[in-house]
Amino acid sequence: MRCPKLAPPVAAAVIALLSAAGSAAAYPMIAAPTPGGATLRWWAGEQGGAAARGIALDYCDARGRRALFGSIERDGSAVIARYRCVAPVDEN
Repeated sequence: MRCPKLAPPVAAAVIALLSAAGSAAAYPMIAAPTPGGATLRWWAGEQGGAAARGIALDYCDARGRRALFGSIERDGSAVIARYRCVAPVDEN
């Protein structure tokens, strides 16, 4: 079976999309979402801690809660961070 020939702009777009999809695994992603929190995972050596916190903040905020850091650990070449979604602080 032959691969179809793509026009250069289309081929470039396909390559860009595949490259972006492959590199996305290096960034923190939610591995285990629950109503009470989220477990995030990313490859060790990446600068993922701040990004993981931002993802956890957004995740909990979407549920009307705030993110509270729980723990961080290494699992081989991966880093795993756990955040809890807790009730917002009453500012009154």
